[in-house]
Amino acid sequence: MRKIILFDTKESHTKLLPLTYTRPVAEIRIGILTIFQKWQRTGHEIKMHSQSYFYHPLQIKTNDVCLFVDATVCPTRVLLDLLTNLSHTESIICDGQTIAFVGTLEEYESENYLLFNSWKIAARNLLKINHISDVFSKNDEALRHDYEGLTFGKTSAPLEANCTEIGDNLFLEDGASAKGAIFNTEEGPIYIAKGALVMEGAMLRGPIYIGEHAVVKMGAKIYGATTIGPYCKVGGEISNSVFFGYSNKGHD
Repeated sequence: MRKIILFDTKESHTKLLPLTYTRPVAEIRIGILTIFQKWQRTGHEIKMHSQSYFYHPLQIKTNDVCLFVDATVCPTRVLLDLLTNLSHTESIICDGQTIAFVGTLEEYESENYLLFNSWKIAARNLLKINHISDVFSKNDEALRHDYEGLTFGKTSAPLEANCTEIGDNLFLEDGASAKGAIFNTEEGPIYIAKGALVMEGAMLRGPIYIGEHAVVKMGAKIYGATTIGPYCKVGGEISNSVFFGYSNKGHD
């Protein structure tokens, strides 16, 4: 098991403002999970290195060798295969930018990693957030990727008989509740987390994620690719939107 450090660059922090005023880049949600949560699912120890006003010290020795990954990059199968074979003083570059390297904290802080031997990866093999617009334009891809990983080998909780399901890509966690709603998954999957409530008359057309303890109000019309984060309350018509946690848009 490797120790992975998700680091913010000055460029990514600036390009992703105002979202990064209040969170490290890795805490941006795209798809079902935040970028940090996606990396946690790889089974490695994950830490973040971001702006000093909202991150905890790394608490690693300056000569400890770690895997550093640009926090704008989500883990994909192609990338993970490359990272497995990456050795100390080696890096991965995409479009002239270092997106990952194996080195020490000292090499990171001094930017000596920019001189490491590098491998190149094509942008098409990455799921990377370069601009705020990518949170929306790439949300469809991220939703499908997360859905596949989270539902693999699992069985959905039953859907109540008073609901209508079109397609077969609906997954409800235990404790999710839906009453009198319509779910269409022919264009993409729908994932309903535990404690979430989808009220009567709501119509959902995937791909969509409804987070833990979120509420979809009566008669809501939600189109993909949409992410409703935990503890959100939404209503009316919504399309290709990403709600971070504890956000509300309950009106029509």
